[in-house]
Amino acid sequence: MDKHEDKIGIHLHCLSGISPELIRPLLCGIEEEGIPFFITISEQKDICEAGLDAARASRLGVGLGISTDRVTLHHEKVGLQPVFSEQFFRGAGSEALRRIGANGARLIKGIPFLFPGESV
Repeated sequence: MDKHEDKIGIHLHCLSGISPELIRPLLCGIEEEGIPFFITISEQKDICEAGLDAARASRLGVGLGISTDRVTLHHEKVGLQPVFSEQFFRGAGSEALRRIGANGARLIKGIPFLFPGESV
């Protein structure tokens, strides 16, 4: 059971080895949309499983799975297939991470997603 399960917000389940600097842009994207988030270290080995677990732990049904090179956005009703998936590398992809964080919040708010080329 997730210790944040009773709190409203996006749940982020990180696989081991994630540094705070790596996910800072992702958190900024969520925060800029005004949605709270909760971070948990996942025991899952598969990022999609971690993301779906995060969505199921969230009272809003939205979660993110995060590994050292990929982030997946999940909705509990969609299942294992992510709504968005973004591959990234250390030092690159901060705009993509910010956008997927914002899109997680936008999924909750029911407003249009941001796509590459659109500013966050």
